[in-house]
Amino acid sequence: MNSRKLVVIVKNSHPCFKKEFAASRHQPFGKTSDYVACLENADLAKMAKLIKLVGMLLQTKVYLFWGKPEGAV
Repeated sequence: MNSRKLVVIVKNSHPCFKKEFAASRHQPFGKTSDYVACLENADLAKMAKLIKLVGMLLQTKVYLFWGKPEGAV
């Protein structure tokens, strides 16, 4: 992978990204050094999954909260 693109991905890391590459089940989000090493050795399928995750995180999300009307059971 191009080192410039790799720097952008590492610099803008998100816990969800680290979770995808976590090497240990005892550390759910892994270490940054392990994350960088996994990114350098990632295959095309793993990078595609990471890009899909980026797309999901960039989506605009709307949350709607409401309470029960008074007198409702």
